[in-house]
Amino acid sequence: MHEVIVELGYKVSVADKCVFTCIDANDYLIIVAVYVDNFLFISKSLKFIKASKLEISGYFEIKNLGPVKWIFQMELKHAMVWTHPDIAHAVGMVSRYTATPRQAHMTTVKRIFLYLRGTSDYKPTY
Repeated sequence: MHEVIVELGYKVSVADKCVFTCIDANDYLIIVAVYVDNFLFISKSLKFIKASKLEISGYFEIKNLGPVKWIFQMELKHAMVWTHPDIAHAVGMVSRYTATPRQAHMTTVKRIFLYLRGTSDYKPTY
């Protein structure tokens, strides 16, 4: 998958090998984040998003799931599984409400991200 996206002209992010960027002829930036078999397209240009989806769908099956509603859940679960098992309980609890989040849930998500930012230099020791 990685090779195909690069072959299509996208550049791999230095910070995350699952994030790709591309700039179109009108200087619009698109960010494509890949998580397992999920694609997330981000751009100010809806036309560029549609063109990118069409281009990538020539190589991979793409199902349009509509506007993103679960990005925080995806990011938090990634952090929980791979970098911070210490947030597993909090992420598990807040993930129950991703379909209909309220202000209290968003506040909890922000607190989890603040915790992650404050402990970014910590390393698990076994």
